[in-house]
Amino acid sequence: MLNEFKNLNSSKKVIVGLIALLILPITLLLLSGEFLVKSIKDRKIPKAIIAGVLTVALS
Repeated sequence: MLNEFKNLNSSKKVIVGLIALLILPITLLLLSGEFLVKSIKDRKIPKAIIAGVLTVALS
């Protein structure tokens, strides 16, 4: 897959890079939300606080 990316022209590389930058925050927000729900379900208060702060910071 890396070879396919290397073979792209520079304009397509820029488009792929922009898409990756747009998707990264959404992915991080979803993962932190999942971490929050799982920590609340397991009744782990310190982890729930950290996940809550992370979720609020990313949103």
